[in-house]
Amino acid sequence: MARRLASSDLYLHSAAAEGFPISVLDAAASGLPVVVRDIDAFAGLPLTKAIDVSQAADHVEQILSVPAARSASLASAAKLLDAMSTGQQADALTELYQHVTRKR
Repeated sequence: MARRLASSDLYLHSAAAEGFPISVLDAAASGLPVVVRDIDAFAGLPLTKAIDVSQAADHVEQILSVPAARSASLASAAKLLDAMSTGQQADALTELYQHVTRKR
């Protein structure tokens, strides 16, 4: 997979129903712009999302031909990596535990 990602210009995740796929994180970590379907698995995440094939094609075309669109998609992928980092996830879990224990 690493070889495929290294030789790619963009990662398009087209699955319609799935839990959060690790391949999206792999693509972001490989420095690729990422386009995903607008499904529940990606709700609230800073990714370029498409509601249908036409919009996905438009996003892909923009990212591959417009430097500002590519930069924006790369920035979104970097934000995703930051949000999914070990430190951020540990902080979120700690905050959840603190919230729950304050309620008791």
